[in-house]
Amino acid sequence: MKNKANKSLSARPAFARLVGTLLLAMAALSASAVAQSPADLASQLGPNVYIFDPSMSTSQIQATVDSSPTSN
Repeated sequence: MKNKANKSLSARPAFARLVGTLLLAMAALSASAVAQSPADLASQLGPNVYIFDPSMSTSQIQATVDSSPTSN
């Protein structure tokens, strides 16, 4: 019975390292996605895609929408 308890305790550090590694990888990937500028994202998405961010004023957004072609 004592051997089984020792075995489960020795598995915990390995699990903790795995979880820590996964968290670091996720943080690195999300940081690289956030670091892209709107111009970079727009070039990846295509010429007919407009990206609006919270720092833009409503007048800037409205001017872009007004100048974009509409599909009928």
